[in-house]
Amino acid sequence: MKLTKLLAAGAAAATLLLTGCASYVTTNVTAFQRWSGKDADRTYTFWRNAAQQNNLEQSAYESLVDNTLKTYGFKLVDPVHAHYSVALDYDIRNQTTMVSQPVMVAAPAWRGGYGPWYGPFPPYAPYGPVSVIYDTEPYPFFVKMLSIRVFDNTQGKAEVYNVSASNAGPDGSLAAAMPYLVRSALFNFPMANGSAVQVNLPYGTNGTPNERPIAAPPAPPAAPTAAPAPAMAPAPASGTASN
Repeated sequence: MKLTKLLAAGAAAATLLLTGCASYVTTNVTAFQRWSGKDADRTYTFWRNAAQQNNLEQSAYESLVDNTLKTYGFKLVDPVHAHYSVALDYDIRNQTTMVSQPVMVAAPAWRGGYGPWYGPFPPYAPYGPVSVIYDTEPYPFFVKMLSIRVFDNTQGKAEVYNVSASNAGPDGSLAAAMPYLVRSALFNFPMANGSAVQVNLPYGTNGTPNERPIAAPPAPPAAPTAAPAPAMAPAPASGTASN
């Protein structure tokens, strides 16, 4: 019979302790481009397909992309005056992986000619010999994906940049993953053609770092100032008073 999954539980607890101080979101990024790098006018507009029209989720993700593109000198303008068109595509998929964990298993005790228990020393126990087997169980996880494509409107809407980002984890929220996907996809823009990198971002609200500087300890109180010595009374005048 199975006694307990002690080893598995211990490993999980140790992982939580080791990663609790600094957690990171790892995103796989692949980029292809033929960016000229000579454009002085980095104006752009978002292009939407029919399913993305009047879509609040689409608007939220476009806002994240716009905030990041601004750091590279891009400006969102109306379609008539836009040098580039930016298209977004995103998805989330539920998948399952098989994970093997060590399990301690004890066999029934053998009462033979050697005494009430089979063997006085480990690996034998009061319940009989103990062994470790591996129990394989399915675990669900989610793959979140984002694709950003940039088209040059002055060149017949030719595609000039295509980047895709994906990460996986137990959280099934695409909205929670999108800040990390956007920042990773536009990391070091424009990346070299054919780049395939992993981007690690500290885990925190909206993709911002979760580390905070440690406040300096307060300065020790100043030593009390010594009180001034009391003034000495003047000495009496010498001589005898006359009547």
